[in-house]
Amino acid sequence: MLMKIRLPRRAASGVRLLLPVVVWVMLFDALAVMAYGASPSSSPAFVVSGRITSSVDNQPIPGVNIIIKGTNTGTVSDADGRYTIDVPSRESVLVFTAIGYETQEVVVGERSVIDIALAESITSLGEIIVTGYGTQEKVSMTSAVGVVQSEELVRRPVTTLQQAMQGTVAGLTILDNGGSPATPNHQILIRGVNTLYSPPGQAPTGTSDIGNNQPLVIVDGIEQPFQNINPEDIESVSVLKDASSTAIYGSRANNGVILITTKRGKEGKVTVSYSGFYAIQRAISVPEHMDIESYLRLQNDARINVGSAPLYTEEYIQNYVAGTRTNPLKYPLPFDWHNTLFDEAPQINHSISISGGSENFKARASVRVQDQDGIIANTNAKTNDFRLNTDFKVSSRINIATDLNYRHQNTLEPHNINEIFRQLMQNSIWAVPRYPNGRTESSATTSREA
Repeated sequence: MLMKIRLPRRAASGVRLLLPVVVWVMLFDALAVMAYGASPSSSPAFVVSGRITSSVDNQPIPGVNIIIKGTNTGTVSDADGRYTIDVPSRESVLVFTAIGYETQEVVVGERSVIDIALAESITSLGEIIVTGYGTQEKVSMTSAVGVVQSEELVRRPVTTLQQAMQGTVAGLTILDNGGSPATPNHQILIRGVNTLYSPPGQAPTGTSDIGNNQPLVIVDGIEQPFQNINPEDIESVSVLKDASSTAIYGSRANNGVILITTKRGKEGKVTVSYSGFYAIQRAISVPEHMDIESYLRLQNDARINVGSAPLYTEEYIQNYVAGTRTNPLKYPLPFDWHNTLFDEAPQINHSISISGGSENFKARASVRVQDQDGIIANTNAKTNDFRLNTDFKVSSRINIATDLNYRHQNTLEPHNINEIFRQLMQNSIWAVPRYPNGRTESSATTSREA
């Protein structure tokens, strides 16, 4: 059934004005649909498969990552080196990556089967490692050697090489037992403890009663103390960890060998580099006292366990606990000496180096100024280092290398500082540092004895 609708004259004129606009909108939509339908990106996804092998021996490579470039879509090759991946368009780029092989990118195009032969990466295998008898490429190494480059050593703001090397080489254990400024107490072990006990008459070097397990440290062919080297001057560190090092250095290499190569001048323009830091040190091991009643009872338990009579009676324990509240000068609580003696301490380090040279002469000079306070008052160390490495080529057969290293150190610490810590931990538990009348514990003791 047809119906005629008669519009008012004013409405009819409005429709006639809008009609061209409606026609243009419909035409634009039709063109957009046609363009979209003709776009390559609208083509349906298709499957690409293939096999990945090594270019050296043509063996399959499992575990290769295949990713569509610019997306997070990817897959991994199986044990036979085969893979399958859904690709959205012919212009997609597949990226093949695997550890030890060069990364390869391939445009899909019209192919549905893409076989890839990956080339081995020779960057890490060609790395030069310093050994006791010269240098050797990593690919031909047969002994156990750990290598640390200079970039890793200067990553942390520390003052000693031992601290910089902590956690950098497998099998190398560096125990930081604390110590005064410029006199660190580090214990270095390569593959565990090799010497169990110290020889008779020789004091142990570590904090526990074990023998001397310190490795042999060689700096540019000369034996030097480990702690006297500026980390900024080091090019690389090689750690010889197995028995093959004894064939070079003899019995002194029983605990392993650490070979340090310092930086030298390079041919080219003169370069100047600076490195510095400001740091705050604080104590990280601050024990807390137990309550007084538990301490007295544990003292009794310790004596009973060794077959002795208890030291404190029950009446004494109860009287002491009550006296800490009524008469704390006569019955003092344990005094918190750690928070009294320990304080935050700053350390400042400045290092500057100048390097350069020509084909026949190259040199590198470096200076370090270090100022380190201790966390105990009146402990400080000021260190000045100077190193000059030069290489002079006399002829095609004669090369002269000279190394100069100057170190000056000024340390400040109380006399017999180790005794201070022993007294702090053991003999001053019940001390009253200062009485209300201003007298100290020592003067009050002297007066009582008089």
